[in-house]
Amino acid sequence: MEILPGVSTGDRVSAGTPVAAVNSLRNERRLGELEAQREVLGAQKDLLEAGSRIEEIREAERRVQVAMAEREAARAELERVRSLSELKLVSDAELDVAERAEDVSRLEVEVARAEMDTVRSAARPEELAAMEAQRVAVDAGIEETRALLGEEIVLCPIDGIAEAGVEGDEIQVYDLTTVYIKIPVPDNSRSRVKVGDAIRFESPSAPGVVHTGQVVDVAPSMSVLNDRWVLWVSARVENPSESLYRGMAGTAEILPAGEGNPIIETLVGALR
Repeated sequence: MEILPGVSTGDRVSAGTPVAAVNSLRNERRLGELEAQREVLGAQKDLLEAGSRIEEIREAERRVQVAMAEREAARAELERVRSLSELKLVSDAELDVAERAEDVSRLEVEVARAEMDTVRSAARPEELAAMEAQRVAVDAGIEETRALLGEEIVLCPIDGIAEAGVEGDEIQVYDLTTVYIKIPVPDNSRSRVKVGDAIRFESPSAPGVVHTGQVVDVAPSMSVLNDRWVLWVSARVENPSESLYRGMAGTAEILPAGEGNPIIETLVGALR
Protein backbone atom coordinates (compact mmCIF):
# COMPACT_ATOMS: atom_id res chain seq x y z
CA MET A 1 0.00 0.00 0.00
CA GLU A 2 1.18 3.53 -0.71
CA ILE A 3 -0.13 6.75 0.78
CA LEU A 4 -1.51 9.14 -1.81
CA PRO A 5 0.34 12.44 -2.44
CA GLY A 6 -1.01 15.27 -0.31
CA VAL A 7 -1.84 13.09 2.70
CA SER A 8 0.60 13.65 5.59
CA THR A 9 0.80 13.12 9.34
CA GLY A 10 -1.30 15.70 11.15
CA ASP A 11 -3.66 16.33 8.23
CA ARG A 12 -7.38 16.40 8.93
CA VAL A 13 -9.17 13.94 6.67
CA SER A 14 -12.89 13.36 6.18
CA ALA A 15 -14.77 10.10 5.84
CA GLY A 16 -14.80 9.02 2.19
CA THR A 17 -11.58 10.88 1.30
CA PRO A 18 -9.07 8.83 -0.79
CA VAL A 19 -5.99 8.38 1.41
CA ALA A 20 -4.06 5.41 -0.02
CA ALA A 21 -3.80 2.95 -2.89
CA VAL A 22 -3.15 -0.77 -2.73
CA ASN A 23 -0.63 -2.19 -5.23
CA SER A 24 -1.38 0.69 -7.59
CA LEU A 25 2.19 0.90 -8.86
CA ARG A 26 1.92 -2.35 -10.82
CA ASN A 27 -1.34 -1.37 -12.50
CA GLU A 28 -0.20 2.21 -13.11
CA ARG A 29 2.83 0.83 -14.95
CA ARG A 30 0.60 -1.49 -16.98
CA LEU A 31 -1.73 1.39 -17.80
CA GLY A 32 1.22 3.44 -19.04
CA GLU A 33 2.40 0.58 -21.24
CA LEU A 34 -1.06 0.05 -22.74
CA GLU A 35 -1.50 3.76 -23.46
CA ALA A 36 1.93 3.78 -25.14
CA GLN A 37 0.88 0.79 -27.27
CA ARG A 38 -2.27 2.62 -28.31
CA GLU A 39 -0.22 5.62 -29.43
CA VAL A 40 2.09 3.34 -31.41
CA LEU A 41 -0.83 1.65 -33.15
CA GLY A 42 -2.36 5.02 -34.01
CA ALA A 43 0.90 6.28 -35.45
CA GLN A 44 1.42 3.08 -37.42
CA LYS A 45 -2.05 3.28 -38.91
CA ASP A 46 -1.60 6.92 -39.92
CA LEU A 47 1.71 6.16 -41.59
CA LEU A 48 0.38 3.11 -43.40
CA GLU A 49 -2.54 5.07 -44.76
CA ALA A 50 -0.40 8.05 -45.82
CA GLY A 51 2.60 6.22 -47.24
CA SER A 52 6.22 7.25 -46.60
CA ARG A 53 8.95 9.43 -48.01
CA ILE A 54 12.74 9.02 -47.81
CA GLU A 55 12.96 11.89 -45.33
CA GLU A 56 10.43 10.19 -43.07
CA ILE A 57 12.36 6.93 -43.15
CA ARG A 58 15.62 8.66 -42.24
CA GLU A 59 13.93 10.55 -39.40
CA ALA A 60 12.43 7.33 -38.07
CA GLU A 61 15.85 5.67 -38.13
CA ARG A 62 17.34 8.63 -36.27
CA ARG A 63 14.65 8.37 -33.57
CA VAL A 64 15.53 4.71 -33.09
CA GLN A 65 19.18 5.59 -32.54
CA VAL A 66 18.29 8.32 -30.03
CA ALA A 67 15.91 6.03 -28.16
CA MET A 68 18.55 3.27 -27.99
CA ALA A 69 21.13 5.70 -26.58
CA GLU A 70 18.66 6.89 -23.93
CA ARG A 71 17.87 3.25 -23.11
CA GLU A 72 21.53 2.50 -22.46
CA ALA A 73 21.84 5.57 -20.22
CA ALA A 74 18.71 4.55 -18.25
CA ARG A 75 20.00 0.98 -17.92
CA ALA A 76 23.35 2.20 -16.59
CA GLU A 77 21.62 4.49 -14.10
CA LEU A 78 19.42 1.64 -12.90
CA GLU A 79 22.47 -0.56 -12.29
CA ARG A 80 24.13 2.25 -10.35
CA VAL A 81 21.05 2.82 -8.16
CA ARG A 82 20.63 -0.92 -7.57
CA SER A 83 24.22 -1.15 -6.35
CA LEU A 84 23.61 1.75 -3.94
CA SER A 85 20.32 0.19 -2.84
CA GLU A 86 22.08 -3.03 -1.86
CA LEU A 87 24.32 -0.90 0.37
CA LYS A 88 21.26 0.90 1.81
CA LEU A 89 22.55 4.22 0.43
CA VAL A 90 19.38 5.12 -1.49
CA SER A 91 15.71 4.77 -0.67
CA ASP A 92 13.25 2.33 -2.20
CA ALA A 93 11.54 5.31 -3.82
CA GLU A 94 14.75 6.28 -5.67
CA LEU A 95 15.16 2.70 -6.86
CA ASP A 96 11.57 2.68 -8.06
CA VAL A 97 12.11 5.91 -10.03
CA ALA A 98 15.16 4.38 -11.74
CA GLU A 99 13.22 1.19 -12.58
CA ARG A 100 10.36 3.24 -14.02
CA ALA A 101 12.78 5.28 -16.12
CA GLU A 102 14.33 2.09 -17.51
CA ASP A 103 10.85 0.71 -18.31
CA VAL A 104 9.93 3.93 -20.12
CA SER A 105 13.18 3.92 -22.12
CA ARG A 106 12.54 0.32 -23.20
CA LEU A 107 9.05 1.24 -24.38
CA GLU A 108 10.39 4.26 -26.26
CA VAL A 109 12.82 2.02 -28.17
CA GLU A 110 9.98 -0.33 -29.06
CA VAL A 111 7.84 2.61 -30.16
CA ALA A 112 10.63 4.05 -32.31
CA ARG A 113 11.37 0.70 -33.95
CA ALA A 114 7.70 0.05 -34.62
CA GLU A 115 7.36 3.48 -36.22
CA MET A 116 10.43 2.85 -38.37
CA ASP A 117 9.09 -0.51 -39.54
CA THR A 118 5.78 1.09 -40.37
CA VAL A 119 7.41 3.92 -42.32
CA ARG A 120 9.34 1.38 -44.38
CA SER A 121 6.26 -0.70 -45.25
CA ALA A 122 3.41 -0.13 -47.63
CA ALA A 123 -0.22 -0.02 -46.55
CA ARG A 124 -2.31 -3.15 -47.15
CA PRO A 125 -5.97 -3.63 -46.16
CA GLU A 126 -5.29 -6.76 -44.13
CA GLU A 127 -2.58 -4.97 -42.14
CA LEU A 128 -4.92 -2.08 -41.38
CA ALA A 129 -7.64 -4.50 -40.26
CA ALA A 130 -5.22 -6.37 -37.99
CA MET A 131 -4.00 -3.09 -36.54
CA GLU A 132 -7.54 -1.99 -35.80
CA ALA A 133 -8.21 -5.27 -33.99
CA GLN A 134 -5.09 -4.72 -31.88
CA ARG A 135 -6.25 -1.20 -31.05
CA VAL A 136 -9.63 -2.48 -29.86
CA ALA A 137 -7.92 -5.07 -27.64
CA VAL A 138 -5.58 -2.44 -26.19
CA ASP A 139 -8.50 -0.09 -25.47
CA ALA A 140 -10.26 -2.91 -23.62
CA GLY A 141 -7.11 -3.51 -21.56
CA ILE A 142 -6.89 0.18 -20.72
CA GLU A 143 -10.48 0.29 -19.47
CA GLU A 144 -9.97 -2.86 -17.40
CA THR A 145 -6.78 -1.51 -15.81
CA ARG A 146 -8.42 1.83 -15.02
CA ALA A 147 -11.24 -0.06 -13.29
CA LEU A 148 -8.70 -2.00 -11.22
CA LEU A 149 -6.99 1.23 -10.21
CA GLY A 150 -10.33 2.61 -9.04
CA GLU A 151 -10.97 -0.47 -6.91
CA GLU A 152 -7.54 -0.19 -5.26
CA ILE A 153 -8.17 3.26 -3.80
CA VAL A 154 -8.56 3.22 0.00
CA LEU A 155 -11.13 5.63 1.39
CA CYS A 156 -10.91 7.05 4.89
CA PRO A 157 -13.64 5.40 7.03
CA ILE A 158 -14.00 8.22 9.59
CA ASP A 159 -13.34 11.92 10.15
CA GLY A 160 -10.04 12.33 11.98
CA ILE A 161 -6.33 13.09 11.98
CA ALA A 162 -3.98 11.13 9.70
CA GLU A 163 -0.80 9.51 10.95
CA ALA A 164 1.48 8.09 8.26
CA GLY A 165 3.87 5.21 8.87
CA VAL A 166 7.64 5.76 8.82
CA GLU A 167 8.08 3.88 5.53
CA GLY A 168 5.13 5.63 3.90
CA ASP A 169 3.25 2.35 3.39
CA GLU A 170 0.90 2.57 6.37
CA ILE A 171 -1.66 5.11 7.47
CA GLN A 172 -3.89 5.35 10.51
CA VAL A 173 -6.67 7.84 11.16
CA TYR A 174 -7.62 8.79 14.70
CA ASP A 175 -10.81 10.40 15.92
CA LEU A 176 -9.38 12.83 18.49
CA THR A 177 -12.68 14.31 19.63
CA THR A 178 -12.32 11.80 22.48
CA VAL A 179 -8.90 10.72 23.81
CA TYR A 180 -7.83 8.22 26.45
CA ILE A 181 -5.22 8.64 29.16
CA LYS A 182 -3.36 5.96 31.09
CA ILE A 183 -2.58 7.16 34.63
CA PRO A 184 -0.24 5.30 37.01
CA VAL A 185 -1.81 5.69 40.46
CA PRO A 186 0.60 5.15 43.41
CA ASP A 187 0.10 2.10 45.64
CA ASN A 188 -0.97 4.24 48.59
CA SER A 189 -3.86 5.77 46.58
CA ARG A 190 -5.17 2.72 44.77
CA SER A 191 -8.14 2.19 47.11
CA ARG A 192 -9.37 5.73 46.45
CA VAL A 193 -9.91 5.32 42.68
CA LYS A 194 -13.18 4.08 41.23
CA VAL A 195 -14.67 3.87 37.73
CA GLY A 196 -16.67 7.05 37.17
CA ASP A 197 -14.35 9.35 39.16
CA ALA A 198 -13.86 12.73 37.52
CA ILE A 199 -10.47 13.76 36.13
CA ARG A 200 -8.83 16.95 34.92
CA PHE A 201 -5.98 17.06 32.40
CA GLU A 202 -3.73 19.97 31.52
CA SER A 203 -0.73 20.04 29.19
CA PRO A 204 2.16 22.53 28.87
CA SER A 205 1.52 22.37 25.12
CA ALA A 206 -1.88 23.99 25.72
CA PRO A 207 -1.38 26.20 28.81
CA GLY A 208 -4.50 27.34 30.59
CA VAL A 209 -6.74 24.81 28.83
CA VAL A 210 -8.21 22.25 31.22
CA HIS A 211 -9.84 19.14 29.79
CA THR A 212 -12.25 17.09 31.86
CA GLY A 213 -13.26 13.46 31.74
CA GLN A 214 -13.80 10.40 33.88
CA VAL A 215 -12.18 7.11 34.86
CA VAL A 216 -13.43 4.28 32.63
CA ASP A 217 -11.25 1.36 33.73
CA VAL A 218 -9.11 0.32 36.69
CA ALA A 219 -6.55 -2.46 36.31
CA PRO A 220 -7.27 -5.57 38.42
CA SER A 221 -3.72 -5.74 39.79
CA MET A 222 -0.63 -3.65 40.48
CA SER A 223 2.32 -3.24 38.11
CA VAL A 224 5.90 -2.03 38.52
CA LEU A 225 6.80 1.31 36.93
CA ASN A 226 10.22 2.87 37.48
CA ASP A 227 10.85 0.76 40.61
CA ARG A 228 7.50 1.57 42.22
CA TRP A 229 4.18 -0.21 42.42
CA VAL A 230 1.36 1.49 40.54
CA LEU A 231 -2.22 0.79 39.56
CA TRP A 232 -2.96 1.64 35.94
CA VAL A 233 -6.13 3.65 35.47
CA SER A 234 -7.68 4.54 32.10
CA ALA A 235 -9.65 7.73 31.67
CA ARG A 236 -11.68 9.17 28.82
CA VAL A 237 -11.29 12.89 28.10
CA GLU A 238 -13.50 14.92 25.78
CA ASN A 239 -11.47 16.86 23.22
CA PRO A 240 -13.93 18.66 20.91
CA SER A 241 -11.36 21.30 19.88
CA GLU A 242 -8.81 18.54 19.12
CA SER A 243 -6.12 20.50 20.98
CA LEU A 244 -4.95 17.23 22.55
CA TYR A 245 -3.06 14.73 20.42
CA ARG A 246 -1.49 11.30 20.72
CA GLY A 247 1.67 11.14 22.80
CA MET A 248 1.10 14.51 24.51
CA ALA A 249 2.47 14.90 28.03
CA GLY A 250 0.72 16.69 30.85
CA THR A 251 -0.65 16.53 34.40
CA ALA A 252 -3.72 14.52 35.35
CA GLU A 253 -5.78 14.99 38.49
CA ILE A 254 -8.14 12.25 39.61
CA LEU A 255 -10.94 13.59 41.80
CA PRO A 256 -12.18 10.66 43.93
CA ALA A 257 -15.89 10.91 44.62
CA GLY A 258 -16.68 12.44 48.02
CA GLU A 259 -13.09 13.59 48.65
CA GLY A 260 -11.45 16.98 48.52
CA ASN A 261 -7.88 15.88 47.81
CA PRO A 262 -7.08 15.00 44.19
CA ILE A 263 -4.57 12.37 43.09
CA ILE A 264 -2.08 14.21 40.90
CA GLU A 265 0.26 12.51 38.42
CA THR A 266 2.57 13.99 35.78
CA LEU A 267 2.35 11.96 32.62
CA VAL A 268 4.69 11.60 29.62
CA GLY A 269 3.24 10.52 26.27
CA ALA A 270 0.15 9.19 27.98
CA LEU A 271 -2.53 10.22 25.49
CA ARG A 272 -3.83 7.43 23.23
